[in-house]
Amino acid sequence: MQRDHIHGRFIHVDFLAVRRDEKLHLSIPVRIVGESVGVKAGGVVEHHLWELEVESLPGDVPEAIDADITSLEIGMSLRVSDLVAPKGATILTDPEESVVAVQQPQMAVEIEEEEALAAAEALEAAEGEGAEGEAAEGEGGGEGAEGSDGRSEG
Repeated sequence: MQRDHIHGRFIHVDFLAVRRDEKLHLSIPVRIVGESVGVKAGGVVEHHLWELEVESLPGDVPEAIDADITSLEIGMSLRVSDLVAPKGATILTDPEESVVAVQQPQMAVEIEEEEALAAAEALEAAEGEGAEGEAAEGEGGGEGAEGSDGRSEG
């Protein structure tokens, strides 16, 4: 269906003849239901698949397919195979596809990486200072000996 956006009049409408005894192949939206345990712990919901391919009779076409995420923890995902098909409908989308995942927020991952990098740099610096201190003591003792030898000769 197309409408004229300015005047609101119909420009074009397509009508389809549907038989009650023939199954339809449709795209049905996925609706997220519940609040994830992982989200409560600081995770973020990543919605990967917004629609599912479904086959059903015209009288059994679902409005949406619910994806219950209440049991998802951080790092877990919900696949198509985990969803329950509505009565009279068959989900045709690949069962291994991820629908929803709960992940640790990207900002938290970046902060952890920065902290790990800073800790590694601090450790390297501490090791480097220990090695430089030993080298400086060895060099200082050698220079002092050469200087005293130079004075006694001169």
